[in-house]
Amino acid sequence: MGDRQSGTTILEILIAIVVFSLGLLGLLSAATLSIRTNQDAYTTTQVVNVAQYLIGAMRENRTAVLSSNYNGTHAAIPIHTGSPSLARTCLLATRCIPSAQAIDDLRQARLMMGQYLPGAANAVVNCTAQAAFANVTSFTPIGIRFPYTGRCTLAISWAEDRVGTMTTRTWIFQP
Repeated sequence: MGDRQSGTTILEILIAIVVFSLGLLGLLSAATLSIRTNQDAYTTTQVVNVAQYLIGAMRENRTAVLSSNYNGTHAAIPIHTGSPSLARTCLLATRCIPSAQAIDDLRQARLMMGQYLPGAANAVVNCTAQAAFANVTSFTPIGIRFPYTGRCTLAISWAEDRVGTMTTRTWIFQP
């Protein structure tokens, strides 16, 4: 009978280490992809939240929409610097004129973009709404929603952290 050795050789141990390392690398790349996908989903959710806020505000303030008070490019206000006041100008208890309400709404949207969106975020609003009846725009008591024609376009852009290129989402709606 020959001598039989039991146990593992160095070659077997090295092969096991290589196989184990390849498995860990695959697991690591899957975790990295998962983190990136989760971050993209979070950012997209925040973009939709900003858009819903601004669209809702514009639906409540149609007089300012007709006066083009929301139109323009509105850059994010970074709140991490600590300098901007987060207080609202127009509160529910104190009514503002439509143009002041539009300024307050846009400021809140800019603060939201600065807090939740990466990179140099901005929103571009372009409304081509016109009153359906010319004399209705001069009569806008509180609580009355008047008809109009036209549409608004809202485009929100932000820079992706991992890529650095601008990403834009666009909504077309009637306020």
